[in-house]
Order: sequence, then C-alpha cells, then structure tokens
Amino acid sequence: MFIPLLSALYALLLFWLLIGIFKLRRSSKSDYLPFISVIIAARNEEENIERCIDALEAQDYSDKLFEVIIINDRSIDNTADIITKKTDSLSNFYSITVKDLPANTSPKKYALQKGIEASKGEIILTTDADCVPNPGWISGMVKAYSNDRIGMVVGFSPITLDSTGIKAGLSKLDSLSMAAISAGSIGAGYPVTCSGRNFSYRRTVFDSIGGFEGLWQYMSGDDDLLLHRAFNNKIKVSYSLQPSTFVNSLSYESLNEISNQRRRHASKGFIYYSLPGMTGLKIVLPLIYIFNLSIVLGLLGIGMSLTVLSSIFLLKSVMEFSLLFVFASKVNCKSILKYFPLAIFLHPFYVVVYGAWGIFGNFTWKGQTNYN
Repeated sequence: MFIPLLSALYALLLFWLLIGIFKLRRSSKSDYLPFISVIIAARNEEENIERCIDALEAQDYSDKLFEVIIINDRSIDNTADIITKKTDSLSNFYSITVKDLPANTSPKKYALQKGIEASKGEIILTTDADCVPNPGWISGMVKAYSNDRIGMVVGFSPITLDSTGIKAGLSKLDSLSMAAISAGSIGAGYPVTCSGRNFSYRRTVFDSIGGFEGLWQYMSGDDDLLLHRAFNNKIKVSYSLQPSTFVNSLSYESLNEISNQRRRHASKGFIYYSLPGMTGLKIVLPLIYIFNLSIVLGLLGIGMSLTVLSSIFLLKSVMEFSLLFVFASKVNCKSILKYFPLAIFLHPFYVVVYGAWGIFGNFTWKGQTNYN
C-alpha cells in the first residue's frame, strides 16, 4: 500500500503545480521606470561573455536607467581582456575583478555580493555570462514589478543556444521541467526553485532578508536559497511569462559538464535540511526520492508486480506530461516534448543516481571542487 500511496501523493503534487501555472498572469503595462542594476559573475567565460554583453547593449530600456556590472571572478583565460575591450566605450557598463576568495565562501555568491555592493539600482537583475537575454528583458522584468507588493521576480531561461541532438534535447527537457516546477510552485504560493540565469529582486528585499549572510559556505544556491529566504520573510514572489523577458541559455556539451551540473543542483537538497522554514521540502524531497527508487527497483524486477508498476508508471507519465505540456504551451516550447517518451524511462534512474551523488559525492564547477 505504501508505494501506491506515494504514487497518489506524487500525482497530487504535480496537480498542485499545474494549478499554480494556471494561476500565473502576464504583467500589465506600467509607467514604473526604476534604475536597474544587472549583475553578472563571470569565470573563464571567454567563449560566451561577448555575446552576453552584446545582448545587454541591445536592450530596449533606456541606457540612462540601467547599469551592467560584470565581475571577473579570478578568470585565467581571456575573459578580463574581452570585458575591457567590449565595455570601455559603454558608459553604463562597469567591471570588477575578484582576485582572492575568502575561505569557506561560495565563489559566485561572493562575486555577486561585490557587484551588488558597487551597484546603485533599485532593482537587481542577475543572469549568467553564457546567457543571451532578449532585447526586452529589462523592460519586461520591470513591468512585473508594477505591483508594489512584489519583491522578487523569476523569469524563464530556456536552453536554446548551440545545441542539437538527443543529448541536447534531453537537457532542454530537463531545463523545461525545472522551469515548470519553479513557475507552478510560485503560482501556487510556495516557491520551490528558480535559476540565477533569470532572477531579480528589489534591493530593499535583498538587504532586509540579510542577502547571502549565513549561506556563504554553500557553493550552490545563490538563487533558490535566496528565494526561500525571501519567502520565509513574507516577500511576495512572481513569475514572468512575458516572452520578452526570456533569457536564452547555453547548453553543456560534454557528459562531464552535464553530470557536474546535475550533481550541483542535487546537492542543494541536503542544504534544505539545515535551513529554517523548509519543512515542506524536508518531507517532500525524501518521498519523491523513495518513489523513484521504488520504480527503479520495479523496472529491475524487484519488490513490485508488473501490474502495479504499470499502473504507477502510467499515472506518473500522464501527470508529468500534463504539467510539461501546459507550461510548454505558455512559453512556446512544445517542440521539446518530443523527447518526453525517452525521458520518462530515464527519469527515475536520473533522480536516484544524481540525488544520491549530489548529496554524498562531490562536484566540480568552473574548476572548483565542492566536497559535501
């Protein structure tokens, strides 16, 4: 009875996310024109940073109303030279160089903190150096703050660049599923996750919740751990479905890069247990893991009859596809769903392997290894 019960609870969770997506509304027009600070942490991004800078230079928001601060985080390639060459003639672009990293400190959080300290924007927008924001990104995200009660806005960041084939397709589908969880949970009123590739918050919110204080030792989580902290402090969070606010992201080509990224994401599950206000996730995450582990064992012929396994697998597939279809329809990414039939068989193994590896193993990110 335990596994069928878990199956029903999992279906209810996905239905809750589905309802949350339906509750999301696109931003209305607004005359609100605050000064914006775009903060980008860049480490060894010589292949990507120029494209990102070009996209930010092409924004349709007045260049007198926004600044871009790029933090060169101890790069050992040509990132610093490219930043200097591209931004010297741009009056609203600035660069900062991080030469040394304090002990037990997340590199990206430290770089972002330096950028925020040097910025003057009323609203902070963050993206990554390997991303290409749409021309209406800044102006569209500003519209999402037309309601004074909104203190944080999350945006969609699809993997769309330099990527073809099955491996890239599965990576895109994985990214779409994480975005669906983010959008659905925010719409339902209990934000679960977000991505720093397309993330924003009022400066007053960042200061009032203590910024990254208390989170420095975690290499990951410059985005969703901050999101949870805001939610725990009663900050209203919104999700932007406006196409102009989408930020295109580069996919990872090698299996090693993909594996490190998944382990980095999974490692945050362990962090949740040490943070206040995470009671819901402390309960849900282990149950989701056990549910997927039971399916893996069932597929291997252990502990479950074929009839029960088939019923559970069908319910899981229908609910997951429904969630992804609705979200993909809203963000015009339905073509990615062609990879779903393959992904549905790989997903339980993916959760089991990377869930355990992310918590009990280690990962390398930008040349830096994190040991849990």
